[in-house]
Amino acid sequence: MLWVTPPLAITGSAVAYNSSTQKYEITITTASTSPFTGDCSTTELWIDEIAQTCKEISSDNTQVVFEITSMLGMTATSVKLATATGYVSDSSHTAIGTVTLSPNLQMIDDPSTTDGKGSSAGGSVLSVYGGGFGTASTVGLYDATGSQDICESVEITAFGHFYCTTNAITIA
Repeated sequence: MLWVTPPLAITGSAVAYNSSTQKYEITITTASTSPFTGDCSTTELWIDEIAQTCKEISSDNTQVVFEITSMLGMTATSVKLATATGYVSDSSHTAIGTVTLSPNLQMIDDPSTTDGKGSSAGGSVLSVYGGGFGTASTVGLYDATGSQDICESVEITAFGHFYCTTNAITIA
């Protein structure tokens, strides 16, 4: 990757959840007088020093869409964009700004049971899949009222996945 100046003229960014792919995406827009050049192979986005996946560059070269494949928490301020002709550095990336994801739940699996229903005795280890949270996030799994965390302990293993060891409680 060629990192040269001047920086691109970024005019905006937007994060959205793609329900088809069940992934977050960020769309970054630049001024038509300062378009993206090249293709996804020469366009990089780094969040929390983690490379994201370039999905597409618009036909007029003013927008690029990245799939957010990983980040440390639910919010990131370390956001870097680079192309073959310019970059947005640490000191001038305010147009991209902070990237914030809203956590969502996609699936809960209790591999210890054949019916997937688990037990109220506590100690079950649930495998929880979702999006919008990383390995440095604070997460929990709450009952229907939203007031009681059913996890005694949580181990986040990857972006969008954690294990929840359940408490011995009646879940509302």
